[in-house]
Parts: sequence; C-alpha cells; structure tokens
Amino acid sequence: MSFLVSDSVSGVPLPVAGVGGKIITSLPANSAAITPTDTANAFFARPVQVWVGVAGDVAVIPYGLEGDKSIIFPGMAAGAIVPVLVKQVLATGTTAGSLRGQW
Repeated sequence: MSFLVSDSVSGVPLPVAGVGGKIITSLPANSAAITPTDTANAFFARPVQVWVGVAGDVAVIPYGLEGDKSIIFPGMAAGAIVPVLVKQVLATGTTAGSLRGQW
C-alpha cells in the first residue's frame, strides 16, 4: 500500500514520511534529554527524532533498520536534527552533546 499526498493548492505530489504505516502529520509535542548508551536493547519506547545541542558526531540505531545496525552521522551542527527516526543513541561514536529526543 502506498500513500499519495499532494499540495492542496497546486496538486504537486509531496514526499511522505511515516512510522508503522502512519503518516507523520505534526511537529513533535514532547522532548527529553538523551544520554547515549551502548547497553544492548536500551531502545526508546517510541521512535524519536534527535536534536543536537552541541556539534559533533551522532551514532544511532535507526528505527526500522533490520538487525539493529548502527549509523554514524559525522559533523552534525548544533541545532541540527539527525535525519532518521531513532530507537537508540550509542555512546561509542557519539561526540555531540546536549542531545534531545523529540516525539
């Protein structure tokens, strides 16, 4: 099943992002500090987006990535948002600070 979302005025197709078949339709309403950890299966209760407060690298296990493989996003700027939904931020490989999870 696929979703087609179009601009209501121009009719131009828009990109769609979703989790578990649900379309994301709003900005996050909640935020909490994140302490990176390498503890196995220390997953967040829900997929979160990660906001970076202090620039650096961010190592994550993305939501939905098979096999719990990690990805490092190097050189994330302060104020940036990691470009994937995340289920865990790893201590090994993360040099960025003041991380916040938003959902």
